[in-house]
Amino acid sequence: MVISSRYAMIAALISIVAAIPVWFHAIEAPTRDTCRDPDAFFAAERIGGAKTEAICRPLEAGEAKGELRTHKGERVYVHVFRIAEVSKLYGSPMSFGFDSMAYLVPRETRTLEVDGDTLLLQWGAFEIDGQSRLEAWMFAQGDTPIRHPFEAWVRLAWRQLFEGSEPLTVMISSAVGRPGQLESLGEATEQWFVATWKQLRASCDS
Repeated sequence: MVISSRYAMIAALISIVAAIPVWFHAIEAPTRDTCRDPDAFFAAERIGGAKTEAICRPLEAGEAKGELRTHKGERVYVHVFRIAEVSKLYGSPMSFGFDSMAYLVPRETRTLEVDGDTLLLQWGAFEIDGQSRLEAWMFAQGDTPIRHPFEAWVRLAWRQLFEGSEPLTVMISSAVGRPGQLESLGEATEQWFVATWKQLRASCDS
């Protein structure tokens, strides 16, 4: 496209004005974190009841992995992290999860009410190779659970442009059990998300 010389000056001025907030964001306020003490959360010996270890190469503001055993002996693997480059998660957190199949099968959104907050869990459950498998994940922007990072980016774009982008907290749980155990795996998964969310809020509000 060629701009007429008559409008070249106007186009240049518009481009400069439009670039000002972008420059401001890049120089003055790239990120902000409203969580008071995320390190207390990620360095905890247990997260949501799962025995975890902080990872030495954190993605951004913290990362930990671990597992727990239910009273029926089922294994639940967990991964929690905070990341500022949310574009990596616009598709799904499959590359950060445990079982890629869970991101390819039909899934549902489940809601959990926790102390006035509504957690939005993306839920992929199936049976294959003589096993019940369930992987669930959720996102939170600041102290607000969100359905998807892109939706939050659109809703908060103007505020984050000037105040800085808040890191995204990601929680992933993957459970494996015997055939017919999807219900009990689901109960263990929900309990972990509830306990983990309460623990995160306690660290951020402390």
